Amino acid sequence: MKTDQRCVSLLLAVHVMSLIASCVSVTPPPRPTAAALAGIKRLAVVVPPTPAFVIVQSRLKAAPGAVALGSAFGLLGLLAATVGTSASQQSADEKQAQHVSPHVGQYQPRVVFLDTLQRTVRDAARFEFVEPMEVAPTGPAAKAFDAVVSVTIKEWGLRLTPTRERDELGGFVDLTTRIVLTTDGREVWDEELRIAGQRSHTIQEYGAEADLLLRELTETLQAAGRRVAVGLLYPREGR
Repeated sequence: MKTDQRCVSLLLAVHVMSLIASCVSVTPPPRPTAAALAGIKRLAVVVPPTPAFVIVQSRLKAAPGAVALGSAFGLLGLLAATVGTSASQQSADEKQAQHVSPHVGQYQPRVVFLDTLQRTVRDAARFEFVEPMEVAPTGPAAKAFDAVVSVTIKEWGLRLTPTRERDELGGFVDLTTRIVLTTDGREVWDEELRIAGQRSHTIQEYGAEADLLLRELTETLQAAGRRVAVGLLYPREGR
């Protein structure tokens, strides 16, 4: 019975991915270019409050190919691969999170991410000033900036690593990044990113050692901040 369910989940994941592929526009979402960012000197960086810490483990184990699809196709791959999973797996992941919830109760992922992004951009001296915000400026307030960078951290925490050794988990951050020019409202960057951590440990190991967990989460969020900063500082050539 379990084998049949897993086969159905896999077939459903493949079907959803084919539907996604058939619906994807021929024109890819914009990514920043040197020409598009050439005149930008004043940046508003909008990072809304982040969602709660999550663990993504049972949902991936219940869906064959979910880890591979998630790694290869990011958010869309993970969505497709976990279509057939049930609320019971969601509940199991929430229970797993309770093992480490005391360690992250006061943790501030937004601060870690934004501090790294802001510091990296400022150290490069590419822009005149960079102002962090929780809400995007509108009307006359927006005219104080050349562009508004909006970064939404959609999910962060620990997820099953591709190796699946001992059900090990590594840090991850799923986010979307957009840049809109205030002069004409043109969108010059719209991208979904998944940043994965460099370590993997069991939930028991993370639960037993708070520093281990916080170091993995912090390094992953810092990597995400640097990744967005690099997109701003070193855009690709072209128009």
